[in-house]
Amino acid sequence: MAYSEEKLRSILSAHFELIEIRYMKEQEQDNELFGQSFLWASLWRKK
Repeated sequence: MAYSEEKLRSILSAHFELIEIRYMKEQEQDNELFGQSFLWASLWRKK
């Protein structure tokens, strides 16, 4: 399932304040961190 930035805002903004939204940073396969550049990463604060 994929959502646009606008769709994420419309779904979550009633209950959360958006702090930051961006695409993930790509990570190497052998890295213990996960990151795919086509996926969103976001930070929200509860209202």
